[in-house]
Amino acid sequence: MAVPGSGAITMLGIAQERKYGFYGFGTISFPITMFDLLNGGGSNGFPALNACPQPNTPSYSMSGWYGYDQTASCGSCDAVLLRFSATSQFVACVSSKQFTYYTEAGGDAPWENDSPIYTDAGCTNPAPFGWYSNGEQVAQWFDEMWTVIDFCG
Repeated sequence: MAVPGSGAITMLGIAQERKYGFYGFGTISFPITMFDLLNGGGSNGFPALNACPQPNTPSYSMSGWYGYDQTASCGSCDAVLLRFSATSQFVACVSSKQFTYYTEAGGDAPWENDSPIYTDAGCTNPAPFGWYSNGEQVAQWFDEMWTVIDFCG
């Protein structure tokens, strides 16, 4: 549950949202500073700020936290099963292991829409460079773009 979008909010509630993803729930037994809320890490164990668009930009003012949601997902990201090889087009085509990646464009061949791929459902962690295949086609994801699109076999 996100930080409320209006009304009174507390540093404790924001800390609970940051640490547990639920405003108003969870034990916080350490001093709360705005610096730690914004920067995470340290002895408090706050994760990184959610990179997805938020209603406001968290800041050193309380009003910057209205509507902040630590667990919000970015846009709509669809799962796609792909084979992967860091070095070989052939291995990507014939591998029996499939991995779940995510794309904003949907479909089983993200290179057809020139869509980037990610390792997380929030579409925030770019997938590693290398060869990807859906078993019929193979393409190389390199330098944040698709190159060398070909058929398997």
